[in-house]
Amino acid sequence: MNKKWSVIEKIIGCLITLWGMYTLYSVVSNVYGLISSGIVMTGNITYLQIVQTNHLNILLSVACIFGGMFLFYGDKAGWLLCLISCCMYAVVLFMSAASNHADIKKTSLFFYQSYSVTAILFVIVLILLIQKPFREKYQPTVKNLRLFALIFFALLADKIFL
Repeated sequence: MNKKWSVIEKIIGCLITLWGMYTLYSVVSNVYGLISSGIVMTGNITYLQIVQTNHLNILLSVACIFGGMFLFYGDKAGWLLCLISCCMYAVVLFMSAASNHADIKKTSLFFYQSYSVTAILFVIVLILLIQKPFREKYQPTVKNLRLFALIFFALLADKIFL
C-alpha cells in the first residue's frame, strides 16, 4: 500500500471513529432524555420499547468506534468492522430517508435529505475500502467474506423485523 492509500486509510479510520462517537452520544442522550422526561412513568412507552428502538444504533456506533480505531492501526478486524458499519449505515440511512419521505413537513425536508446525503457518503467510503490496495493489504479469505455477509444480513434482518 503506497503512502496515498495509507493516508486515506488513516483519514477513514478517524472519520468512522468520530462518526461512531457522535452517533453513540446522540443515541445515549436521546435515551436519557426519554427516561428523564418521565414518559416511561406515564406508561406511554416501556424500557423494552426504548431498548428495541435504539439497540441497533448503539451496536453500530460501538462497531464504528472500534472499527475506525482498528483500521487506523491497520488491523484486519477493523477493516471488516468498517465495511460492515458502512454498509449498515448506508442501508439504514436510505431506509430511514425513504420511509420518512412521505410523512415530512416542509420544515424538516432538509433533515431527511441529509440522511440520503450521509448514506451516499457511506457508500463512497465503502467503495474506497474495497479498492485493490485495501484488499491486497488485508487479504480477506472466504471465511472472512462469509462472516461479513452473515453479520450484515443478521443486522439487516434485525433492522427490518425489529
